[in-house]
Amino acid sequence: PFHNRLLIKITADRPSQAIIKLTDSRGSVIKLQVVNIVRGNNQVTVNVNALPAGLYQISATWSNGESRKTSQVLKL
Repeated sequence: PFHNRLLIKITADRPSQAIIKLTDSRGSVIKLQVVNIVRGNNQVTVNVNALPAGLYQISATWSNGESRKTSQVLKL
């Protein structure tokens, strides 16, 4: 569960752009964030302070779509 922001951890094998997408329970994109990541460990913060409480899905795609991470998250 989270309140105001999400922290996404990404391990990349090369520098690239990461696309972070937050969707609601209907599949509508609520937030889209593009960030540059470096080779190795990265942490990306997503500010979700303005969103209402509920269940969301967050996904991160990087390395030109070769790598992806998806999780369901609950905002309190």
